[in-house]
Amino acid sequence: MRDADSYMTDASRRLDEKIYGLSMQGLGRAEISKVLDMGVEAVSLRLHRLGVKSQLPWAIREAIIDRHQQGWRPSRIARQVGVIQPVVERVIEKATLRRSA
Repeated sequence: MRDADSYMTDASRRLDEKIYGLSMQGLGRAEISKVLDMGVEAVSLRLHRLGVKSQLPWAIREAIIDRHQQGWRPSRIARQVGVIQPVVERVIEKATLRRSA
């Protein structure tokens, strides 16, 4: 008989495999979160733990910068474009550094 801990480990491993597979099919974090009915941040954390790195599409970068220039807060931008807030903050920081250089 298996105990609850090993079941959770197996369930967690299966979820990681699903997330990884969807990512390799080209789905983004927001799309994966909708397919699996999970939060975007949870998907992002699992992908990070799995070592999956992704490039943010230019359209999303531009949307982040445009909304920032309109005075939107990073948390609102994150919800609107479907990425986690630290990503929004990084994009804004890099864009600000490029302008000042």
